[in-house]
Amino acid sequence: MTDRVLAFLRACLGPVPPGPDDVEAEALALYHWQVTRSPAYASFAAGRQPRSLDEIPAVPVALLRDVPFTCFPPSEARYRFETSGTTTGRPGIHRLETAAAYDLGSAGWFHRRVPGAPARCLSLVPSPVSAPTSSLSHMIGLLFPHARFLADGSGCFDPTEAWEALATARGPVFLATTGLVLAHLLDAPGSADLPEGSLVLVTGGFKGRSHVEDAVALHAEAGRRLGRAAYVGEYGMTELSSQGWTDPLPFAAVDPEGPFHLPPWLVPVAVDPGSGAPLPPGGRGQLRFVDLANVESVLALETMDEGTVLPGGSILLHGRLPGAPARGCSLTAEEAAALARRPSRERGG
Repeated sequence: MTDRVLAFLRACLGPVPPGPDDVEAEALALYHWQVTRSPAYASFAAGRQPRSLDEIPAVPVALLRDVPFTCFPPSEARYRFETSGTTTGRPGIHRLETAAAYDLGSAGWFHRRVPGAPARCLSLVPSPVSAPTSSLSHMIGLLFPHARFLADGSGCFDPTEAWEALATARGPVFLATTGLVLAHLLDAPGSADLPEGSLVLVTGGFKGRSHVEDAVALHAEAGRRLGRAAYVGEYGMTELSSQGWTDPLPFAAVDPEGPFHLPPWLVPVAVDPGSGAPLPPGGRGQLRFVDLANVESVLALETMDEGTVLPGGSILLHGRLPGAPARGCSLTAEEAAALARRPSRERGG
């Protein structure tokens, strides 16, 4: 199945990508394959037979804190990406046996959506060596194998050193940050007359700060102090293998809500946060995703994010849905974890 999905991702990145019906057919095939190999997902799905993409049972991301949703023995995971765990104190974990689909899709879609990105990267995100459980670090290392990483494994960096590196850069630069890290950089004195063609990656939330108001102020300050650099936004999460990107724009023209353009194999669905029913096009609700690049884990996830799905599959991101219920769950986390611990012969595998 991994080889089949890799071939499909390559087709999606080709000159004539598959259409929505093809994506739906591949998603349904992957779902049926996963429930025969993932005991936790099989128990969660409870025998459901979806007939369309939006009927595929979506696992709340919170369950990945407690349950290894994998199509292989969890102990054989070569990659273990973890969330920060700032909300509950326990990280969500996305286990992968290989990173083949993650790497192919991430690199291919980035270069499609951000053509001509500078080859030189200064990263305020830790390196994949110092932070091997960070999916963001993995992505930056994948996209920029010769990046200069200025942050240590805990994410700490020296703002004075960072401003000096930016001010003395020769030629366009790709600055990799999160929203919170960029705010920390801009809290320190300094400026850089970055040349045209430079890009500043801003991803992630603000960890409790107001999403829109703080982002607007942050982007205005970045525009004043980073020369002619442009902004590019990324939407992703540890539990997904694929990302969405905004168009590169001058900081003065940035809308912090997007739109974020998703690859054809990452399909968003907005649902009513109370009932879980899919909303009509343009409806604002809780975001679910079907990600074919999650071939080894679980393809359908329900997030805690609120968004609007636009025609063509791009999304506007409105922020978090605090306290949104984890619906559709046919088992508790404890039951799923117990099931996953049983010997394979008890699961019929």
